Amino acid sequence: MESNGGTRHEYEIRISKRAKYLRLQINELQQVTVVVPLGVSRHQINQFIDSKREWIALTQKKFASHTREQKPLQFSIPTTLELQAVNKTLTVCPIAVSTHVSSIKILDDNIVLVSYPPDEMQFAINLLKKLVKRLAQVHLTELVAKLSEKHQLHPERVIIRTQKSKWGSYSTTGTLSLNSKLMFLPAEFVELIVLHELAHIKHLNHSPQFWEFLTYLLPNARSLNRNLKHVSSLVPVWMHT
Repeated sequence: MESNGGTRHEYEIRISKRAKYLRLQINELQQVTVVVPLGVSRHQINQFIDSKREWIALTQKKFASHTREQKPLQFSIPTTLELQAVNKTLTVCPIAVSTHVSSIKILDDNIVLVSYPPDEMQFAINLLKKLVKRLAQVHLTELVAKLSEKHQLHPERVIIRTQKSKWGSYSTTGTLSLNSKLMFLPAEFVELIVLHELAHIKHLNHSPQFWEFLTYLLPNARSLNRNLKHVSSLVPVWMHT
């Protein structure tokens, strides 16, 4: 931990071979990190910190205020993503940056690094929603392909959306649509939704014949369907914003 003289801003230095310029990062614990390119002197770092002292103080104040207030309907950045569909938990590390550029990266396969302007927390939420959708596009399309081949039920195309309410749908043109929020549900419920939509290839309704066919594909389909509303709460609130 370093400090820069009179201003007393404590910070950590992270040397980066890829960095082209000095950059500041502040996390929700109000800890300051300086990303430093190779060849930059300690004097230059201290000058940089001193030039950013107002921004540092303002950003730390915003984080402190946000922590104290905990306003209803104000969504915090999640600390984890519980993706039960793939039995995986991702740790989220939010970092406020001095630029107006937001970004998201996955490190070591289970750490999500989110960089965003401190007064634009919704930017970070939107990035996380896009990440969930991207992961859903991989997992859900692979699951559809697997179950389609197993049961010889082939849709014309598969699309992944982030929908408000519907878990999935199947159109008369053969398009199977799935909700990216399925990533937060246990795998057996995801399979239920996929098979439900695939069953519409044979029965484009919810007639007794449809349910009979779906039960043939998945014997516990009716039981899972009754419990579907109870697992809906596993989808985090921020995914609905």
